[in-house]
Amino acid sequence: MELLLRRGAEIRSQIQQQGLKMPFAEVLELHTGDVQAMGQKPITFLRQVSAACTYPPLLNDPKLPSDVKQRARSILANCAYNSIGCYGEPAGIHMVRNSVANYLERRDGGIPADPENIFLFNGTLRAFALIYGFLMARGNSKRTGILVPAPSSPAGRRFITLLDGVALPYQLDEESGWTVRSEELRRVLKEGCGSCHPMVLCVVNPGSLTGHVMDRACMERIIRFAAAERLLLLADEGHPVDVYSGSLQLLSFKKVLHEMGPDFSRVVEFISLNSVSRGHIGESGARGCFVEVLNMDPAVQSYFRNMVGTFVSCSLPSQIAMEVATNPPDPGDPSYPLFQAALGQPPDVFYCLRLLQATGYMLGPGEEFGQKEGTAHFRMTFALPMEDLTLALEKIADFHQRFIAEFS
Repeated sequence: MELLLRRGAEIRSQIQQQGLKMPFAEVLELHTGDVQAMGQKPITFLRQVSAACTYPPLLNDPKLPSDVKQRARSILANCAYNSIGCYGEPAGIHMVRNSVANYLERRDGGIPADPENIFLFNGTLRAFALIYGFLMARGNSKRTGILVPAPSSPAGRRFITLLDGVALPYQLDEESGWTVRSEELRRVLKEGCGSCHPMVLCVVNPGSLTGHVMDRACMERIIRFAAAERLLLLADEGHPVDVYSGSLQLLSFKKVLHEMGPDFSRVVEFISLNSVSRGHIGESGARGCFVEVLNMDPAVQSYFRNMVGTFVSCSLPSQIAMEVATNPPDPGDPSYPLFQAALGQPPDVFYCLRLLQATGYMLGPGEEFGQKEGTAHFRMTFALPMEDLTLALEKIADFHQRFIAEFS
């Protein structure tokens, strides 16, 4: 991936600074999920609320809608000294955590969510880093092992290694729609027990690299496995309205866990993460992430809360983004209508390089993410506006035909 990024920067510089003529006008990084980099406009309501919280005199501006002013005043009233420039609560402003809890209850059809079990972070990677560090410090004689899906983001595996843990990749079954196989989990767990103490099963749903959505049967298999092996279940989850999965419904692990009954819902240690970088909010720069913890020992959870406040207390601008993401304008509010409008290289690296040089589109080679040996994939997100996405897919399809003709 580093080679592609470097080459992309070179081509961008040649076009913009040297005036070099290429078959395309710009380099677009289609392998990332940064929707605003792909042309999505920022959410006006969020920017207005953020602006009013940052510069309170705007609360007297008649141009700002009344619901924007009301939300900004509520946020400021929940900040120390009515200012987002002051230190906040360690786990996050209670108002925001309460909005997250209400969102989770709506998402899961009324299953209760306690704000005291919710923690706010500056991005998913910050959350993973602290959670992994917290798990590594639980006093085992062996290094902590964490089962991670493959393909998956290399950043998570790097954090595990950096913290002297052991990443235990389990291969998703591409032939059956990237599902998780119990026998594969058992194989990886058995092999890992020789070199470490496996403590965590990490899952990603929907798959940000593969695009798959787990069905209920797969999720129940995972929960049963985590319960039987006494593993903490760590789920990186998405927002239901941002998923295009045909007839398949995106379920949360918490909902499935609850519906499996108290033998699981009251026993399995569970941590869920969600980010405001994704989907309809798309505020990657805000670095906002909320985490819900279930079935953690109260003393351990208290220690976890202290760690959050000491090392990675979430910035207040990030919390504003989470407040709007989980508590958007309601129908009838002034802001509601506008808010709704909104060579010698692995074959996949070689393919992506050739595509970059031919079209200006940068994809992510699958070898970067731990794909199954002997296979070749690329990652492309769908963050572009529809007309630009359609054009991109047409150009990629045309390139693919030419590539196959040249090298097959």
